Amino acid sequence: MTLRHFSIFALALASAAASAVTLDFEGFNHYTQITSQYAPVGVNFTSTDSYILNVPNYNYGGYPPHSGVGVLYSASTGTISGDINGGGTQLSFFYTSGSGKVKLKLYSAGDLVGFATGNTNYGSISYLAIAGTTFDHFEITGTANFYTIDDLTVDATVPEPATMAALAVGLVAMRRRHKA
Repeated sequence: MTLRHFSIFALALASAAASAVTLDFEGFNHYTQITSQYAPVGVNFTSTDSYILNVPNYNYGGYPPHSGVGVLYSASTGTISGDINGGGTQLSFFYTSGSGKVKLKLYSAGDLVGFATGNTNYGSISYLAIAGTTFDHFEITGTANFYTIDDLTVDATVPEPATMAALAVGLVAMRRRHKA
């Protein structure tokens, strides 16, 4: 790789910066399963048991949303999990639990790198967060059908389209140079 090609490659990587993305779970029909709807912002939900609840279709007095009318919950397994495209450095959310603790675990390449626990708080809203650790997968667990989350925020590295174009040009140039 020549210095010129390395500069293009470095520029492309440098412009892939972390940015905070908040998932407010609004704009979905009641009981919509959440999977890849947030993929464009770098978050893919991997659990098969993550569903939207909308006011007034559930006990929102006991499990109030932090904002808007939509919250996310796990109907039968108690697990909401997902992958962060490009990795993240912070994850937070607001939650309500009617029974038991809510646990947040962060993983990097399959290894546990962060853990936080929140207590039962039926009828009110609490905040749970882990910051300052690099991760690519998250897992939120609680008692199935007895907790909701809202306004999940993640600092994720999401390359902009211009960044991806610069990276592609650099890689093509390196490949052509290598073949020559």
